[in-house]
Amino acid sequence: IGFMKGKHVQVRALSHSASFGKKANITRAIEAAMDEALDQEATIVTPAPEDAPERVIRAHEALMKENDVGAVCTVPLSEGRTVLGAILLERPDGMDFKRSDVQLCEHAAALLGPTLDAKRREDRWLLSKTWETLGNVVKRLIGPRHAGLKLAAMMLTAFVLFCIFAKGTYRVS
Repeated sequence: IGFMKGKHVQVRALSHSASFGKKANITRAIEAAMDEALDQEATIVTPAPEDAPERVIRAHEALMKENDVGAVCTVPLSEGRTVLGAILLERPDGMDFKRSDVQLCEHAAALLGPTLDAKRREDRWLLSKTWETLGNVVKRLIGPRHAGLKLAAMMLTAFVLFCIFAKGTYRVS
């Protein structure tokens, strides 16, 4: 399973492996195959079923050769229109993915994607959560919409500036 980090997928978990090297060839090949599926915004199955639409499968074929597997299926994880990552499944020679297997994987990904992303987001350091929240507030202040937030920010800024720079006389009677 891999999640988006920036514009590319980063492998976060690998079955039958307690730890894995982030720079290992197999890890990079898996990430490239996941990126390939996410770039096309579609599930990619290799070898493709006969009635499947044409897809670019260069990274999937390279993964099959490098890892010596018979079939690969990559299913994107998404929540609404937001792409979260992908799940990549492998099978040995002679066990191709059937249409029903692919549909089951797509349904599981639709259910698991938002849940796994929420777990991943909540399992971060407090500082990184705070930084992300501040970034979202800044995006709302700068981007379109959210007029009330912008108005409140301007009023708060004006009040702070008034408190800093206002001069007046103070007399004790």
